Amino acid sequence: MKKRLLSVTLALCLIVSLLPTVALAAGKAALQTDSSISHGTKDPVVILTSDKSFDDTNAIYLTNYVIDVGTTNLTPISVELDADDPNSKSVNLQFAGTADAGDLSIQAKLSAFLPDEGLNSDSDVVTIHIPAPAPADIADLTIAVDETGSISGDTPTAGGNLSYYIVSDSKQSAIDSWTTESDDALVADNLGVAAESSKPTLTADDHNGKFLVVVEMKDGKVLAAGQSAAINISPSAASTVGALTVTVSENGTISVTGNTEGNSLSYYFVDSDMSSQILAIEKGSKRTDVERDLAISATVGAPAVTAANNGKYLVVLESESSGGWWPTYTVVSGGQSDPINVTQVSVTELTINASGSIKIDSTALNGTYYYAVVETDPTDALQALTTSSTLSDVKDILGSELSTERPILSDTQNDQYLVVVHDTGTAVDQYGVKLIEDVVKGIKDVYDGMFYIGGTISPGNITSSDYTKWEFIQKHYNALTPENDTKPDVIWNNPDSEFKTPTSVDNMLDSLGDNFYKIGHALAWHNQSTNWPFTAGDEVPTYEEARALLETYISTVAGHFQERADNGESTFNAWDVVNEAMRDNPENPTDWRNALRHGDLPIERPARWYEAYANGGNGWDYIYDAFVFARKYAPDAKLFYNDFNDEELPNKAIAIASMVKELNAKYAEEQPNGDDPRPLIEGIGIQSHYSTRLKLENLEEVLKIYESTGCEVHITELDVQINGTVPSIPTQEQQEVQGDFYARLFKLYKKYDHIIERVTWWGTNDSGNWRSSQRCMLFDNNWEPKEAYYAVIDPEGYLGYDQEAPLLESFTYGDDTWTLTDSHGAGVTYEFDVHVPDSVSAISARDIENGLELSAGTNATVTLSNDGAVTDGEPCTATVRVAWDDEPNNYTDYTIHFGHMTAEWRQDMNYSDTGYRSTVDVRFSDGTSQLTLQQVFTDANGNVVKTATETVDVPARNESGTYWVSTDAPLSEDEMSTLSLKKTITDASGKMVAPTRYTVLSEPEAYYQLATEVNVGQTYIIVASESGSAFTHRAAASGTHNGKYQGTQGIVVEDDIITAPAMIQDNIRFVFNPLTSPDTDVSSDGFALQSLVHGGLIQPFILWREDSYDEEGFSKLFSDKTIGDDDLDRAVWYATEMDPETHETVLFLRTASTNETFVLESTDGGVSFGAYGGEGSVEEIVAAHPNAKVKLYEYVTTNTDGYDIVCSDTENGTVSTNVSSAASGDSVTVYATPDSGYKVHSISVRDSNGNHISVSGSGGVYTFIMPDAPVTISVSFTSSSSSGGGGSSSGQSTSYEVYVESSTHGEVKSDRRQSSANSTVTLTVTPNSGYRLDTLVVTDKDGDQITLSKKDGNKYTFVMPKSKVTVKATFVEDDGSSSLPFYDVPKSAYYYSAVNWAVEQGITSGTSNTAFSPNASCTRAQIVTFLWRANGSPAPTSNSNPFVDVSADSYYYDAVLWAVEKGITSGTSDTTFSPNASCTRAQAATFLWRAAGSPAASENNPFTDVASGAYYTNAVLWAAQNGVTSGTSATTFAPNVVCTRAQIVTFLYRALAE
Repeated sequence: MKKRLLSVTLALCLIVSLLPTVALAAGKAALQTDSSISHGTKDPVVILTSDKSFDDTNAIYLTNYVIDVGTTNLTPISVELDADDPNSKSVNLQFAGTADAGDLSIQAKLSAFLPDEGLNSDSDVVTIHIPAPAPADIADLTIAVDETGSISGDTPTAGGNLSYYIVSDSKQSAIDSWTTESDDALVADNLGVAAESSKPTLTADDHNGKFLVVVEMKDGKVLAAGQSAAINISPSAASTVGALTVTVSENGTISVTGNTEGNSLSYYFVDSDMSSQILAIEKGSKRTDVERDLAISATVGAPAVTAANNGKYLVVLESESSGGWWPTYTVVSGGQSDPINVTQVSVTELTINASGSIKIDSTALNGTYYYAVVETDPTDALQALTTSSTLSDVKDILGSELSTERPILSDTQNDQYLVVVHDTGTAVDQYGVKLIEDVVKGIKDVYDGMFYIGGTISPGNITSSDYTKWEFIQKHYNALTPENDTKPDVIWNNPDSEFKTPTSVDNMLDSLGDNFYKIGHALAWHNQSTNWPFTAGDEVPTYEEARALLETYISTVAGHFQERADNGESTFNAWDVVNEAMRDNPENPTDWRNALRHGDLPIERPARWYEAYANGGNGWDYIYDAFVFARKYAPDAKLFYNDFNDEELPNKAIAIASMVKELNAKYAEEQPNGDDPRPLIEGIGIQSHYSTRLKLENLEEVLKIYESTGCEVHITELDVQINGTVPSIPTQEQQEVQGDFYARLFKLYKKYDHIIERVTWWGTNDSGNWRSSQRCMLFDNNWEPKEAYYAVIDPEGYLGYDQEAPLLESFTYGDDTWTLTDSHGAGVTYEFDVHVPDSVSAISARDIENGLELSAGTNATVTLSNDGAVTDGEPCTATVRVAWDDEPNNYTDYTIHFGHMTAEWRQDMNYSDTGYRSTVDVRFSDGTSQLTLQQVFTDANGNVVKTATETVDVPARNESGTYWVSTDAPLSEDEMSTLSLKKTITDASGKMVAPTRYTVLSEPEAYYQLATEVNVGQTYIIVASESGSAFTHRAAASGTHNGKYQGTQGIVVEDDIITAPAMIQDNIRFVFNPLTSPDTDVSSDGFALQSLVHGGLIQPFILWREDSYDEEGFSKLFSDKTIGDDDLDRAVWYATEMDPETHETVLFLRTASTNETFVLESTDGGVSFGAYGGEGSVEEIVAAHPNAKVKLYEYVTTNTDGYDIVCSDTENGTVSTNVSSAASGDSVTVYATPDSGYKVHSISVRDSNGNHISVSGSGGVYTFIMPDAPVTISVSFTSSSSSGGGGSSSGQSTSYEVYVESSTHGEVKSDRRQSSANSTVTLTVTPNSGYRLDTLVVTDKDGDQITLSKKDGNKYTFVMPKSKVTVKATFVEDDGSSSLPFYDVPKSAYYYSAVNWAVEQGITSGTSNTAFSPNASCTRAQIVTFLWRANGSPAPTSNSNPFVDVSADSYYYDAVLWAVEKGITSGTSDTTFSPNASCTRAQAATFLWRAAGSPAASENNPFTDVASGAYYTNAVLWAAQNGVTSGTSATTFAPNVVCTRAQIVTFLYRALAE
């Protein structure tokens, strides 16, 4: 301890009697003290005295104290004189603190006034020694071993741990020497034996004559110890169990001593003394045998002992467990109490969990429990109760009534007190009091009025003696589904057996009554239906037999519960009629019949009803029949279709919706008199087994699809797993991730509560869910609420919002108004179509904004696709974001599609029940047209074999509809192999509504084709290059993988197309979904391989590797369980660039944190997973694994709209057409462009039969009418020159021509002549010596320019549109002079000078280093920024920003504020500027005019489309007068057309620079 010094000067003196004068020095200075201080003394006082004697002294002073406290832990705080005796020559020194061992040194100066010498001084020191304490004695344990070997006295004295030692001779002398400083090493040394691991079992043979030492220790020090006398166990007693001491106090408290911790105790009330029988129990006796022999029955747990037990005895047996799944218990000791004599009312412990469920810490008694909730704590008053007190006494104390109904406490009762009283019928014998706190709100109460909240449960949960689960259900749920009890395998598992009344389900329904919405699950299912519909011998029944069996099953099962309803009993409100009938990811989802599970898919669970129905009928008909039978035999119930995995990808949901719409339409047709106005299928169930990685935008898309069916939606089996390894109680971080997902999920559910009728969880808490290890629920294993609970009851608050997202009131366009009702209303919709007349070619943001009716405190931002353009087959989509003014991030998005009425053919199907069907989807209906659908079948010679025609009325305006035309009977195999089909859709005037579709029936309309690039979001089949086997999700034979994922399904490929097997299994198809790696050292642009297959799973999983590999470098892959987000570096895949010749790639996983790369390798058996260690580039990885090459196959469709048009190769010029295919009767335009110095010599058009087709036109532009056959165009040019480029067109909609025009002074080459839409095309530009590229332009079939991206060197890329493209380049002499860097701004362009000026002035720098994008639309933010920069970029005078959509960090912030100050713009509303909205020509002219000061303009108006009084009239006239623009023609200005970047820059240039 650091020494502390104190110097004190005494201000008072000690006055003594006058003595003869002597020199102070003559005597010896001396200080004395009689004070002593012991270790531990608190705040001691030291009395300091001088023994100096003087002969003649006037006064003596004791002054200037210097105190060294050393290690004593004391602090001097005051000095006091003896006020009563100033001549005592003593002083009191006061110290603070508790004294520790050490020396306290006090030095004082002695001073005296001498008559002759004056002041004379000397000093002396007193030292007080504080001795260290002597070690304390340890406590004594009185250890005894009786004649039976039972040990007593081994009870810890101070919470330490006991150790047992058996020694041969007495160690008492050593024990007596131990102190509290003695440690475990000394004990071991003194005793000389090791401690027993637990309380020993003593026997006469092994231990007589020895001694038992018991030592209590804590923190390595001895607290207590004791030794027994020499052990002397009676040989006869050694065969019996040990003795327990059992006591029962006056208030019923039980005390048991002598037992071993960890053993179980069982309790028995007996009427007579059985102590001798208990002590006579032989060692090794089974507890069950003892109970049988003594005729005693154990209570459940430690019993509550009350006055009702007076006069009885309490017997306690201690037993050891054998362990294992089914342990046996052996009695090791026993004991009995004295006769019970309880005179006080006992107190029991109460527990209240978060859901308000009550647990009473006692076993059931003979009597009744009573309950009350009171405002104040009654504990003190209830202590006055005695065993003679009655319920009346309790009521008087509480001032409240008592109820026998066990309450479920609510959050409104928090801070009150629960009182539980047990009454025997004559007196009160037990009570308990508990403060109610932290009880949560019921989930069903939060969502009352929106949707039901439910759970799937076992009927036993309702009748169980454990109230916790049942009370939880009552607290939070108002909808219930039996978990398994109404599935076929449980309720009636064999058609050969008699149906037995499902008593457990009936009892459950009786208990629930009308307080719950009840759902039966499920009537027709491919799983848990072991013996349905198969008959004896497991033979597949015929169609007729299967249909009869299905009706029998549904009439019996559903009929039983309908009979309950007919008798006035509680029954099911709804049925899941058909469950899980669809495959996970059907390629052609609108063909729902072929999307069903059936026997051709060995990986899928067998679809038994489908298989049986297909034995003589149509497999898919079982679904319609099941619903019809359910409607017949359960007429009062709602009928639902239920499925899973429909939220991950839309295809499954589309298939389900297509089925529901068709079957409901069929049912309606069969009800001509409106006998049953209800739809057959009234709802769709989404099982909803989720992980936190689910993209909720996908789920919203599914909800929109189901909304289009008019059906209700049930969320039927909700749970949200936490990814990775989860402890029994998830970590806070894991809970927050799960909570965030639940909050966003329920925010979405609330948004669609107009179609969602119920939300049901699978189970109750984490341990009650089928995926318990992933902790999916809102409450943990201890019934405590998790973060997920709080997220669900207040999604907006959990996400940081103060209110729910805002909604639009309504939207109006033309004569139509869409009423978008208030929150939770029946009419809410968030996406809809708007029919646009053919005369309208564009939609503006202002058109939409003018139609919005907003609620107070909200604003709207409109974003348009395609710059607002609306063309045939290409609608414009507007996204309207409605946000709160004070919470801009709390918004609702509405999607509005504007389009001309369209009709689009689906893929045809030859159905055995309805004939050869051609289906068309009509969208953006005009509400008035009548359409004629026609099929014309021709043979190989072009002869018409058969036709079919269907005339239909289109749906109401703006709506969509599906229609079909079908032959009367299915086509035969011979017809399918020889016929061709022409399909047309015309309106009443004969106008073609959709392109004519031509199909060769023998050729597939869709197939898997070799992919030429990897696109994230696409579904691929991965095929090993070496073996030709497909990479599988799991082995087909066993249903499980072998750790190396060997491919097991052979693939037949011809001409880069998979031709076999005909039915592609889900287990070999992988979705390449985008996924980000947590590694910072690796590119995040990876993807997940997501497998969609049932096979025992209920949700899709991603493919990932385990964190180890074998000596051969192989690592196991998993997709049947989840991986944590922190470990996703083992689940993110990458692909090398495809080989341009073979189209092979390498798929690999890269984990940068461990520097490991793993690749898929081709083997003889298929595909395996190998490791590559160490650093290395992708090239090195591939080199190390020469077999690591795979090919990807993607699903494509080959529908042909019209006949092919082929342009023959020619020289000295180029030939192209406006379309690549055309229908019979369509006009086709041919463009013949000769090279320089040449001209067209002749043009010829012939059909595939050799017939000449008449051609008209001249000057290089010609037209002809398309015949009923493909055509070939031949053009010749006169003279000879450098060869020109030719091309051909393909009629396949998935492949379009890349046509490169020939150029002078340079060459452009494309890496492909044909390309599919959305593919990347690479152009290589090579100027001749002395020349450079001037312009490079790519245009689509409509002349619209395609955006180019500059790559390294002389390469450019673009994304292929859905049409033929034309590539044109110009080259100029490279004179070394500077020029613009933009490849898309040629010197010949009208805007060249304007762009050059704008770049020099710093007004714009282009959209990239090499592109200006002159034809791209200009936004409002861009034009204001251009104006601001052209005016010198002045700083705004105020920072006041009225616009919620203009953030301070946006590039246009200062420009917008400046423009507002200058009166150039006031925004699109008081609070919005709409920066991303496209700027029209009218707005551009107005901005320029206002920037110029709004000068007066001529009244002469040449423009017919500029109305007098329009906000832009004066601006347009001023612009025309000053040469800023001359309009789009002499009489038109086109004010609503979107302004391009080239036009804006030109306007600025003309207004400000010229």
